[in-house]
Amino acid sequence: MRGSYRSGQREQAMARVKAYRGQIAKERNDLPFRTERTPGSGGFNSGQSVQINRQRKVGAEKRRSQELRNENLL
Repeated sequence: MRGSYRSGQREQAMARVKAYRGQIAKERNDLPFRTERTPGSGGFNSGQSVQINRQRKVGAEKRRSQELRNENLL
């Protein structure tokens, strides 16, 4: 009987249980990933207005630089 007893399988099972319990404890204690979307935090919409303003500024600079070019080159 003693020859057929394998403690390795029991040890492996216990290691799996410990790992599983550790994973559950970590998930319980971790802060969830989230993007703040409360009023006043900026949320997702502030990025759009920033990008639009930047594009307007770039366009205005491009038009200004084209106006300043000398068209009558020698």
